[in-house]
Order: sequence, then structure tokens, then C-alpha cells
Amino acid sequence: MCQTSPGPWRWVPWTTRQRRSAWAAITAREARAVGIQWALAPIVDVNSNPANPIINTRSFGEDPARVGALAAAFIIGARANGLLVTAKHFPGYGDAVIDSHHALAAVNATLDHFRTVEFPPFRQAIGAGVDAVLLVHARAPALEPDPDRITTNSPRIASNVLRHQLAFQGIILTDALEMRGVTSLYDPRKGDPVAQAAVDAVKAGCDMIMAPVDVEGPFQAIIEAVRSGQIAESRIDESVRKILRMKASVGLDRARLVNLDQVAAVTGEPQDMDFAQRVADEAVTLVRDNGRVLPLPKSTTVAETEAARGGEPGAKPDLVAVVVGQALESGHGRELEEALRTRCPNAQVFYFDNRSPQSATGEILKAVTAAHSVVIAAYVAHTETRQLMRNGKHFTSFGLLGPSGELLQQTLAAFAAICATERGAFMQIALIGGGAGRPFAHDGNRVGGFSLLETMMVVTLILMVATISTPIFNTAGPGKGTWNM
Repeated sequence: MCQTSPGPWRWVPWTTRQRRSAWAAITAREARAVGIQWALAPIVDVNSNPANPIINTRSFGEDPARVGALAAAFIIGARANGLLVTAKHFPGYGDAVIDSHHALAAVNATLDHFRTVEFPPFRQAIGAGVDAVLLVHARAPALEPDPDRITTNSPRIASNVLRHQLAFQGIILTDALEMRGVTSLYDPRKGDPVAQAAVDAVKAGCDMIMAPVDVEGPFQAIIEAVRSGQIAESRIDESVRKILRMKASVGLDRARLVNLDQVAAVTGEPQDMDFAQRVADEAVTLVRDNGRVLPLPKSTTVAETEAARGGEPGAKPDLVAVVVGQALESGHGRELEEALRTRCPNAQVFYFDNRSPQSATGEILKAVTAAHSVVIAAYVAHTETRQLMRNGKHFTSFGLLGPSGELLQQTLAAFAAICATERGAFMQIALIGGGAGRPFAHDGNRVGGFSLLETMMVVTLILMVATISTPIFNTAGPGKGTWNM
């Protein structure tokens, strides 16, 4: 059984190899305890293009050496604790602007770029003993000039570059074969596109085919390709031996069942939970604090809160918080709310998503405009990254759409209007990015730099959140807003 990349990688800015290796060890122990022997991780793509719709926060960073070092540390820690690991997405996917889940992607980098940026992390991963390398469904013209071939079905890339130039002798596997980035290459009138892609991937040098929706079709197509002589039987034998050796390396030839009596103990170690919380706490990043208002003053009673700002008991809340997302779950933002109330007991907290009644918008905006301080927690999951087409060009949106996105824009616009008045000098607004995508986007302009956090997990968040006491959004007519970051 295998598992894809663990979610916390998308938001934790790890700073040391020791921590990465320690976290890998915890991941490996818990994974093996529940029957997961193979992680389709780590991602070793370099985040070299901020418009990339699929890598961005999944990457270890923008520096190839740092990406390689952290990936190698994870690989060593995971393998030392019995977990098979995978480096992806070869030959490097950080510089793409199209999500291959939905369309044919291309990495139009030069050969020098591949050698100096994309390949070094894979070299370090291979040197650390990574078990498998996953290929991306994308064109790479500098490595494969044939326009009808992508990495998945290119012998030049899979066999020549990866197997020979980078000296990788482990398992080569495809990305999921149902993705449009590969199926769009094949004419369905000539047969099942997934089956055609599977045969071509094996010919190119792949040892494993991942996640075809119809397993039987690709399976029979490969058998027929062997029978017809398109694929040598020795080629299949070679891959089978590699797969069996990989399984044996983690003891699956001797024991492959999970001891259910040990699951709870292994996956609930107090020191592991403490480690995870400590990392989450330290991951909080303060981006701006122009008003020098952090940390928020802590008051133990509502009366103290009012007195701190010279108000009368029973007046409107000093602090208003809005937790906003596409589809919030019951636990989203609850620990953030608890942390806020420890500092401001009369804080008014709203939860809003695309299922909320329209009447809630007016109530929230009224509370925001009356408050002294406002906290906006935008919970944006990585799955909400979208590839849009505008004026004939691809546009990547990392933000909220629908009613939740509209509320966010209206709140920021209201704040901008208040900041233009005398009262604006006394009002602060804090923005928290939650999940694994940027908090929001406006007309394709990037809202840079916010730390992206799972707001429901971090109790100490409000102590360090990015607070902005000057307008960050200026309106200049419909569709002409600009971000001042």
C-alpha cells in the first residue's frame, strides 16, 4: 500500500535537516503501523515559477541546494524507519504554468536550467538512496525534441537521462494515467488512451504504471504488446525483479500484515505530538506589523478589554474575527477562536463559507466596520488552486471564489475606506493564510508572502499574526484594484 505526500509539507517551512529527518522518522513509523509501506514523496521540484498552479507551496523552496538537502534528509530518515520513498516530479516541474491534471503541460526551460536548477535535487535524492522516481506528464523540449512525446513516454528522458546520466537504478513510475496531461496525446479512435499510454510508458523505461481508472485495459494492452513483440519479455522481467527487491528491502517478503493492537500506541506517542505542535508554532511567520500592535494585549475579562481601549462595558466588540473558506468543516478555526478569546474575551467570531446565508454578509461587514481590530483567517486548501483562461492566457488563481471570495474582497474594501478617515489610524487588520494555497488573489495579481497555516491547529497564532495598519487594497474603479504589499 502506498500513500501520497503528507499534507503538512504544504505549509511547514522546515529550516534544518535534523528536523526534516526527525519528522520523516515519525512519518515512517506511523505509516508502517497502519499498513502504508510506500510514500509517493518527497517532492523535490524547485519552486522557480510563482505562477505554477500545482507545485508552489508543495515545494521545499526556491534554492536547488536547499531543496535537495531537505529532500535527502527526509529520504534518509524515512528509509531508516522502514518507509519506501519517491522523488517527484522528474525532470522537474517547478517551472511549469499548467496543471497536468487538467491539460498538457510543458517545462520550456533550457538545458542549462535543467542541469543547474532541476537536476541537482534529484541527484541528491538519488545519492540519499531514494527508492523510486515519479515522472511528470509534461513536455520538456530541451530534453525531448519530439513534440509527440512527453516525459512519461520518452525513452530519451526515462532511460537515457534518468537511468544513465543520473545513474538511477531504482523504480521509475508514471504519474496517474487518467490525467489529461497524458491522455490528451492519444486518439481514442485508436483505442483506450490510458492503455496506449501504459504501453508507451513501459517502452520508454517505466517499471510501474500508476492509477489507471480501468486496470484491466492497460494490463491487457501490455500483455498484448509483449505477445506481439513490441515489448520484450525480458523488459517486463527486469521491472518485476526491481519491484520484488524493493518490497523485500522493507521486509514485505517476510511480514506484510499490520499488528492492530499496536496501531494506537505507535500513532499517538506524546513526544511525536509535541514535536508536531512545536513545529507548527515555529512555522508562524510575521510578514508585516506596521502599526507595532503585536502581540495583542491580553485581558482576562470583558471589562478589562473595554478599559484597555477607553470604552464602556457593553460597547461593541474590540476584536472581530472572520474565518472564511470555500467549505468550512466543523473544526476549522476553533482553536484560533479559543486563542483569540484568551486575549480578548469579548471577541466576536464569524464563520462564513459558500453555504452561508446571504444575510450573513451584511452582519459581518457591519461588525468589521465597527471593530477596533479585525482578524481575517482565509482557509484556502491546496485543492482550491485553479487554472483559468483570461484573454487567451492561462491564469492561476490561489484564492477563494463565490460568496466567500466576495466577502473577503468586500471586507478589505471596507477596511480601505475606513483607513482613509481619521478612525483609520486606530484600526488594525490581520490576515492569516490557512491551508496550502495563497490566501486570495485579485485580477491575477499575487498577494505575496503570507505564511500559510492550518489555522485550526495553531493555538499561538494570534501572538504572531501579520498585522497591517495601512490599506493593502486600493480601489481605482471596477476591476482596477491593486495590492500594496
